[in-house]
Parts: sequence; C-alpha cells; structure tokens
Amino acid sequence: MLRSRCALAALAIVFTTATVKADSVDPYIRIGDPNAGTPVGLIFSFSSDANGGGVFNFVNATGQNITDIDFFVTLPGTDVITCVPADFFSTCSYTSTPRANGKALYDIGAETGGEGIGIPLGVSFSINLNNPINGEPNPDPMGAGGWGPNNLIEVGVNGSDPFTPEPATWGLLLAGAIGATIARTRRRCK
Repeated sequence: MLRSRCALAALAIVFTTATVKADSVDPYIRIGDPNAGTPVGLIFSFSSDANGGGVFNFVNATGQNITDIDFFVTLPGTDVITCVPADFFSTCSYTSTPRANGKALYDIGAETGGEGIGIPLGVSFSINLNNPINGEPNPDPMGAGGWGPNNLIEVGVNGSDPFTPEPATWGLLLAGAIGATIARTRRRCK
C-alpha cells in the first residue's frame, strides 16, 4: 500500500514538473510577399496582436527599393529570435542591448547582402510574427506568436533610424531655436 502511494506521489510530481517546465515559444519573424498592404515610408511602426503574433501587410512607398530593413522591439533579454528572410532578402540576424528589468532592445535586420534588389518600390511585403505550425508559416492574421501582446515594433528602412529625428524635424527645431533667440534679443534691446 505504501509503495502504491509513493509511486502515485512520484508520478504526480513528475507530471506536475513536466507541465510547469513547458517553455514559452521564442519570437519568430518571416518576411513574405502578399497581394496588398498599407503604404509605408522609410520609418514606420506596428504592434503585435493580442496573441503576440499577427500577419501585417505593407507596400513599399519609400521612393526606392528596400535593400535592408531593421525591426526594433523590446523583449525579455533571454529570448532567441528566429528570423526568416524568405522572398526578398538573403540574410537575417539580430543583436540585443540589455535594458532594465531583464528586458533587451532587439535590432532584427534583414538585407540583400548585395544579392537581388530587395523589395522594389510599389511592391507589397508581409511581416509574419506568428509561430509556425508543423514547420510551415501560419498565415492567420490573429495567430499566436512569442512577441508579447500588443508589443510595439519600430521599423527603419535602408539605414533610417526610427529613434533619430528626420531632417525636417531638425529644421523645425533649428527654426524654433533661432526664433526664440531673436525674440530674446529684441526684449533686451527695448
């Protein structure tokens, strides 16, 4: 009787441990070729869906071919990202920079590597954040992924940095500073 109870308890502990140990799925990104999408420029952003995945369709409206594209996202610092360049790019890799609270800023980059033209001007492309099913891309627009629910992903194209103001923004800041200096000078002269 005691052996039965011990065996049952050991089985329960093993089963519970196996259930608790189940690893979360690491983020997966695939760049593909859809039929239509939202026009985007050199800098844009989007968010993962409520399930941490999603499929997002865009159109290259940058005025040039997209030969490299960088995605910036904050995720747990231990995540390993699977990046599939698919139809347009030859390479895809990532780096991470540690942030507070065990998080890291990931820079996921895909590029042509000098081979091909990337995403031609006016051509649609998709970003699939869903976890694959049986090794195949999951096309469900509301699919599940490892990106965290509603997580912001900022994108820079052909070397554009989404964290650096564009030249027009710098011009506005400079004009404001010059205007403030002139106004201050006029007050002193009165």
